[in-house]
Amino acid sequence: MFFKARANTKVIEGTDDIEGWDDLKDEDKDVILKFIDELADLRAKKGEVKATPKKKTGDSDSPAKTPPSSKKANGKDAESTPKQKKSKDKDKPESSKKAKGKDDVKNKGGKEGSKTSEEPNEESKYNSFNKFAKLCDVIATMSKYTDKSAAVKMFISRASVCFVCLDDYDGDLLTLVRLLLPGVDQRVYNLKEKQIIKHFASIFDLPVEDLLNEYKNSGDVSKTIRDAMENNNLSRVTKGNWSIEKVDRWLNKLTEFTKDDEQISHLKFAAKRLSPLELQYLIRLVMKDLRINAGVKHILDGLNSSAYEAFQNCRDLAEIVDRRSYCT
Repeated sequence: MFFKARANTKVIEGTDDIEGWDDLKDEDKDVILKFIDELADLRAKKGEVKATPKKKTGDSDSPAKTPPSSKKANGKDAESTPKQKKSKDKDKPESSKKAKGKDDVKNKGGKEGSKTSEEPNEESKYNSFNKFAKLCDVIATMSKYTDKSAAVKMFISRASVCFVCLDDYDGDLLTLVRLLLPGVDQRVYNLKEKQIIKHFASIFDLPVEDLLNEYKNSGDVSKTIRDAMENNNLSRVTKGNWSIEKVDRWLNKLTEFTKDDEQISHLKFAAKRLSPLELQYLIRLVMKDLRINAGVKHILDGLNSSAYEAFQNCRDLAEIVDRRSYCT
């Protein structure tokens, strides 16, 4: 019974720690004293305390019982003095102190490891770049701005209400909103439309002039590259496994490259791993235009009705996403 106690359970070191000791029968005292001695030996073997002989106040060799004047009126032993308490605290195992510290954190409303739990889960289905591309396609097909906002709201709110999880929504909302608003992004990618055409002509081993002519006809460099991939069967990927966080890191890395060979290598890395649809929207992110005909207000209205007004005041997307007071 004494050997499987929790780390922060008070250790019985002598009969002074047992209330009502004097009221016990002699045979019961002998059994308890035996347990105390065994516990002391076990703790000594584990290195918690030094093995010291215990005083047995209940046997024939023990001192006389404590005078009644040292007891409380109800028969319980008097409380230990502050000095005695301090001495006992020193004898407690270190694990007991740590356990107490964790309990104190919980009592104050803290949550151990809460920082880790808030980190985005890249494996979440809501963080799939493929889903992001399809969401953009849906928004682009809608003519009413209110419908565009509703599409965003449905995507991020079907499993949550006012950012409070009701189902299994664990998407990275900040990265999602940042990618939906590439015009707000301050990153510089050092690439223009004709450079992208030339780079992909090199990657796909296609005539540059043909791609340039296609681009002149469509006016959309991302569609030109997608059509080239599909028409020439240059991609074996039907659905990539990149997350929006991985795309965000890829964009960060792109800002570091200014030479043609570096940019070509970086674009080629993505082209081999993304579907034509996904590559199309990756290029649109580079061009800072998703071509979905939705401005900042329409996207932020998908969060809640007050988000756009707040953004006008602070211009900080992270703050907008973190706030909980915008729920409507």
